[in-house]
Amino acid sequence: MTLTGPFGSITGDLPINLCGLSAMIRRLLTASVAVLPLLAGCQTNPSSPASDSTFGQSSDFPGQANETGRSDQKNYILVVRLHLSSVEVPIGTVSSSEDLWSYLDEEPIEQARGPVLGLNGFRAGVGRADGWPDIARVLKTLTGQAIQESTMLSPPGRPVPVTLKTGHSGQTIFMFRPDGTLLGRDFPPGDNLLTLHCTLNEDDPSEMLVTCTPQVRSSRKGPKFVRSGGGLTMVNRPATFSLAELAFRTRIASGDFLIIGPGVNCERPTSAGHNFLVKHKSGVAYEIVLIARPEVFATQVRTVPAEPTLN
Repeated sequence: MTLTGPFGSITGDLPINLCGLSAMIRRLLTASVAVLPLLAGCQTNPSSPASDSTFGQSSDFPGQANETGRSDQKNYILVVRLHLSSVEVPIGTVSSSEDLWSYLDEEPIEQARGPVLGLNGFRAGVGRADGWPDIARVLKTLTGQAIQESTMLSPPGRPVPVTLKTGHSGQTIFMFRPDGTLLGRDFPPGDNLLTLHCTLNEDDPSEMLVTCTPQVRSSRKGPKFVRSGGGLTMVNRPATFSLAELAFRTRIASGDFLIIGPGVNCERPTSAGHNFLVKHKSGVAYEIVLIARPEVFATQVRTVPAEPTLN
């Protein structure tokens, strides 16, 4: 599915239940090391049944004895399926209204960052899975359209960059820091991103720690050394600048969702909220609201037998 809005094309789907996995988490993570690089290009049809066995059936658990009394030794890895949506509404629709935020719990994020996000024109809250229909109804009322989701697959802990605005010609952002001081930074031409990291709780893999970091990615590429094949290779890549002062994290259960949008201070043109979450089209200012709904799944690792060789 291709997301209409500021996102690129992102894909993936593995609908598998994860209840009861805490006892086997370490074995699963060990098995994931050899196969995680294969997931980046994985794409399935969300409407079709998953090809992997679900974890809801008794015979699907690794090491559990089957009807013949033999142990089924199967390897599984944990995967994060991230549902992403964005909506654009005229400025003031979300930042100056409580219609959306009244359904969300902002306290966990406020406890982690205090007033920093609000001072810089950002606002974020967590919603429970059973409250999604109400949120979808409010967003549909604000936009006049049904909310379209794009789904991607990611190994736990891998950064997922979400592009909010592209092709700016350079920007100066003044940010309030946690100690109340004001910091100004100049950024080169490029794109504004919000990068998400979903890290699993080893004791309860259905719970995630989601970290969000605003970043600027330069349009211009420069030489950089990377490790490849045991050595160093020089490649041309864009530079990435993180706004660490605005990074925040929150714990979220699988299936719950995180909404990030503009706060009242986004009207300040030099604020981070204005530069990341406000765009202009045909002379009209619009606010960007991002919805991220992560889910954790387990999928069976298939091993391919080695081809026989002649001595």
